[in-house]
Amino acid sequence: VSLPFYPIQGRESRDKNVFMGITTDLIYIILAALVAGFVAQLLRQPLAIGYILAGVLVGPYTAGPTVQRIDDIEMLAEIGVALLLFTLGLEFSFKELKRFATIAAIGTPLQIILCTISIYAISRYLGYSASDAVWMGATVSLSSTMVVLKTLSAQGGLETTAGRVMLTILIAQDLAVIPLMLLAPQLTGSSIDWPVIGTALIKSVAFIISMLLIGTWVFPLLFRVINRLQCRELFFLTTLSVALGAGYVSHELGLSFALGAFIAGMLMSETEYQYQALSDVAGLRDLFSLLFFVSVGMLVDPTFFIAHRRAIAGITLGVLACKTVILAFVVRLCGGVKGSAWAIGLGLSQVGEFAFVVANAGHQAGQLSDNSYSLMIAVAVLSMVLTPMLFLLARRLSPAHA
Repeated sequence: VSLPFYPIQGRESRDKNVFMGITTDLIYIILAALVAGFVAQLLRQPLAIGYILAGVLVGPYTAGPTVQRIDDIEMLAEIGVALLLFTLGLEFSFKELKRFATIAAIGTPLQIILCTISIYAISRYLGYSASDAVWMGATVSLSSTMVVLKTLSAQGGLETTAGRVMLTILIAQDLAVIPLMLLAPQLTGSSIDWPVIGTALIKSVAFIISMLLIGTWVFPLLFRVINRLQCRELFFLTTLSVALGAGYVSHELGLSFALGAFIAGMLMSETEYQYQALSDVAGLRDLFSLLFFVSVGMLVDPTFFIAHRRAIAGITLGVLACKTVILAFVVRLCGGVKGSAWAIGLGLSQVGEFAFVVANAGHQAGQLSDNSYSLMIAVAVLSMVLTPMLFLLARRLSPAHA
């Protein structure tokens, strides 16, 4: 049935093309993830590695079926990170956050600073420009929330004390992304714009305080009313609205989309409906998480990887060793888990998903060269793939805590 008020001739055809384009991309991704995930399971490897391989197969750098709307898939992948952090927030109380406050407030900023300075010094020694070295240091200082939490979950380590320490550090790193991205371009210039940095910090504090007030007074009342309606679908939509709505507001303030979702999850964990919310969102979270790992794989250029394999392998091993030592030192300094400092260091030694955001910002600003940008992407992906093996090594070092 054609509607008399339909405004533009040909719009239906264009909309259909867009819909089929995204649908075709999702079909490619799901089929490739199914095959690669099956192979990963047969080889007793984590599904995440299979999904990254699937991304390489359907990415723009390999022959065969190719995903066309990569930007759209990356945006959907960001929802996956947000939903994962939302569900983790549901299982992570403010009491636990206070328990590791020293590591979050002092240890994590110190770790980021030490990592950035160390990689900067090494990069300069290897002949990279000062601008490249600054952005390379900032890029590798962050760890992967998505990969670590998926690995911890698969190995049953989320409930351990070491796992909670890792989660605390990861969240603190997410909070540090915005000031880090503001500082990096300033450090490559002649002066630092402190008012811009101060404004970003004020926005962060204002957002957190606002969320605390809303979570304390509004969330319990809202979910109590929705629960009385006895409609599971409406409860699910309300939960999704809270998670993504908080992420959207956080993003609009210049903060991390995923960070807003995590804070919303933590606030919901204080209500009596946390387990119902967790059950409702779990399936959707897993689907979007798959898209995240596939989107990571699509960034990999196999020809660049092969041509620079020695440099990539050497830099990756250097980054893993450097971050392990610094993280272990920081955890011990801040009075972290006894006997698990090295295990925590190994578990968080990879380069994280926000590295893609930071590296892209430097590349777009013309402060990170093409070769260094491609190198950082390759190092980040390889370090993510190695994470499950690092966790196995961590278990051998500290079987009681890792």
